[in-house]
Amino acid sequence: MPGWFVYFLVSTHRDWIYVGMTRDVARRVNDHNEGLVQSTKSYRPLKLVAYIAVETGKKARELEQYFKVGSGKAILKRRILTDEVRLFRIFASRNCWKKMYDGCSRSTIEAEM
Repeated sequence: MPGWFVYFLVSTHRDWIYVGMTRDVARRVNDHNEGLVQSTKSYRPLKLVAYIAVETGKKARELEQYFKVGSGKAILKRRILTDEVRLFRIFASRNCWKKMYDGCSRSTIEAEM
């Protein structure tokens, strides 16, 4: 059974991705959104968009480092954080995540993609 997770957060108001590792995803996401993590404090609120479960802390650290730089970051953006995340970012940037229809027509969204 996996004991470690590599997780991916996006800011709901900025174009920003955070990659981290933990044994307890729910607690860690809460820590980020409560402002207890210095590196993400100014990007709140944050949304968990994906996570990967692995068996060891060593493997989690390797994956976390891989996704933070170079080709790993490119794969993260192109293959893991797909269209759903891009749409979420567009809605968030237009302050429409609560009411997606409020000023955010499908044609406007498609034009921004």
